[in-house]
Amino acid sequence: MVTAHEADEAIRDNVSLTLYSHEMADLISTRARAMDKNAAVHIKVDTGLGRLGVFAEDALELTLYALKLGGITIEGIYSHLAMAVYGDQPLTHLQIDRFNLALKSLDSAGIHPAGFTWQIPPRAVHHPEARYNLSRLGSNIFGMLPRVVDPYPPYLRHVLTWKARLASCRVLPAGWGIGYGQAYITKEDEIIGVIPVGYGDGFRKLPGNEVLIDGQRVPVVGNVCMDQSMLKLSRKYPMGTEVVIIGEQGQESIYIENLMKRWNTSEEDIVATLSARVPRVYLRK
Repeated sequence: MVTAHEADEAIRDNVSLTLYSHEMADLISTRARAMDKNAAVHIKVDTGLGRLGVFAEDALELTLYALKLGGITIEGIYSHLAMAVYGDQPLTHLQIDRFNLALKSLDSAGIHPAGFTWQIPPRAVHHPEARYNLSRLGSNIFGMLPRVVDPYPPYLRHVLTWKARLASCRVLPAGWGIGYGQAYITKEDEIIGVIPVGYGDGFRKLPGNEVLIDGQRVPVVGNVCMDQSMLKLSRKYPMGTEVVIIGEQGQESIYIENLMKRWNTSEEDIVATLSARVPRVYLRK
């Protein structure tokens, strides 16, 4: 989806656009012809997701309409599976059939887009009948589960790690409340650590959180704060000790799929809500 201003930028920089309606065709054509250019577009077919797109039986009509307007080159056609991450679902096969219908209708009119694909990676592995000539990697680049109902596959590896450093570590006496609402009260003298990570960073304010320190799982106690979280430790550690929120340490690990189950959400939701204030380091290996 683009506004008129964004369409101008995309067309000028030769960025391919999604074409999903007659109104979008009008916008793209008008802006492209005003710049004396041809805009490359990919037809979006709504095969069952119910979001953007044209119905499969109307894909050819929209394509012909766009070509007649001028200023538009049909570069590709794609769709988006709705249930692929939930295992072998009847809707997935129906969506594949609908997409093939759209492809055949364009082919019958002598229109052959260079690229046609699904906008979700699991189809490439679990639905060979839908292996076309392009694929969006999506969450696979983070090493995330292609399908939530399957075990972690051998052809992927976890690549995202989220770390923090211990900011404080001290002994608090028995009966001492921890955090807002005093949701946790020490039962005896306890060693409580603090990390500068909270729900403002994307670490959910939910019970049952754990992190890794010294290769061991330790519980988060008290309510997660906006900028800080408190840990119950078995011994004292120096300030600056590494704490792993997502990733591996020693023989232990906490992966995105573990947090997905603990937080009752999707893996994509977890990585998409990691705050911009969390520093990123990109490694090539």
